[in-house]
Amino acid sequence: MTHMNRRTLLTAIAAIACTVVAVLAALAPLSRASAASTGGCPTFRASVSRADATHVIDFNFSLRYLAPSNPNMPYLNYGGQSALKGTVLTQASTHAYLIQGHQVTLHFGAMTYVISPGSFFSLTCSGQAKGAPLKPTIYLGAGKVFVEDPHSFSGGAMSFEGLYGSVPGAKGAVQFTLTRTQVGPVRSLNDFIWTVSGRYTNSIKGTSTVVIRRGGHLNVTPYAGPRIARCRQVRAALLNSARNTAHYQF
Repeated sequence: MTHMNRRTLLTAIAAIACTVVAVLAALAPLSRASAASTGGCPTFRASVSRADATHVIDFNFSLRYLAPSNPNMPYLNYGGQSALKGTVLTQASTHAYLIQGHQVTLHFGAMTYVISPGSFFSLTCSGQAKGAPLKPTIYLGAGKVFVEDPHSFSGGAMSFEGLYGSVPGAKGAVQFTLTRTQVGPVRSLNDFIWTVSGRYTNSIKGTSTVVIRRGGHLNVTPYAGPRIARCRQVRAALLNSARNTAHYQF
């Protein structure tokens, strides 16, 4: 039996106590104690336009490891990073992405994500109930993303502080904005890896703010604050893992 850390445990609790369960993309090659996946994600096509591809930096953690030297953005010195080749992003635990210079529109399955410059993320999946079909989900390590679900439930978004998606049983399109801010800087490549993979013991803590833009309410499964992993249907939420607080607008 593999070791279950706190975040994996919260995911398991959410499967019982909530209507949403996530499968995390663990960056296993460089993070031995990363959160274990509760099952393999189906493969969904993830792509950007040719113009947007020039703003996507692909971090392939299966390639060589170089010690960081840039004190401001040390992860940019990693030898396995390069500009995206082509227009297709890899949905795998060994890849993470950084957006530079201009916002990028990502099409991931039926979902659309408009990702702001400076954001970094990985690709994973989530479902609305234990045993339900798994759908495309972006895991946001830092930055801002506008999420568009054309018809509930096509996918969702996730951060260290929570999991976000359509309310089960709701009809029609849903749009929301997720912003994730860290309380401290990324000082090393390991900081970058742990934060983008959701590794609980090493990820840089911070705040996640989610605001619905279209639709009635948003389903939020919090990983910070009181009653962790108990779903709320809200218009907005502010989750703080550094202070372990949560505020909701209903």
